[in-house]
Amino acid sequence: MRYFPISIDSKDKICLFLGAGKIAFRKIRSLLKGNFDFLVFAKDINENIKLLSETYPERFVINIGEFDENFIFPSCDFVFLASGDEVLNKKLFKKAQDRNLWVLDLTNSSDSDFYLRNNIKKDFIDISISTNGKLPFLSKMIGDDIKKYLDGLDMEKISLIINIRDKLKVKGVNSRGFLQDLYRKDRKFLDKYLESLDE
Repeated sequence: MRYFPISIDSKDKICLFLGAGKIAFRKIRSLLKGNFDFLVFAKDINENIKLLSETYPERFVINIGEFDENFIFPSCDFVFLASGDEVLNKKLFKKAQDRNLWVLDLTNSSDSDFYLRNNIKKDFIDISISTNGKLPFLSKMIGDDIKKYLDGLDMEKISLIINIRDKLKVKGVNSRGFLQDLYRKDRKFLDKYLESLDE
């Protein structure tokens, strides 16, 4: 597996966007779920990106103007090439990699350093899906099905099982298989079992 799924700490990380069209907007909207800050360079700024920058002014720096292959990269952690110009993107891609920056070419992602995954989150459950840029719509369809499944979970029941697990850990009990069996029980049973652990 070339592109290995991994979670990173987004705190104090800067995403540089060269270009600010519709695709850039979709990526920024997704990244806003993390704690990333955004540095955007573009001649024309998508209206939705403008709205996001007005909603989260502390997380955006917008620079309106042209850029070319002589662009000097500012301090950043991730580069998103969104110029729409494949030739220019290739030149900027090489330049960014020479600076050891992680690069995602939104025009042609096949040799990029990373992909963004479709993230589905409900409480403490976090699931990521990717088609590695081949069929983004399929990633969304699968994500929608997973959201429906997660919405059907009994989170109060799951919270009880987490409490039971914590108490069993304190007692030094390896409870993995047991917890799976408990998950099939109803909440009333779980309440009583949790109470018994305090006796």
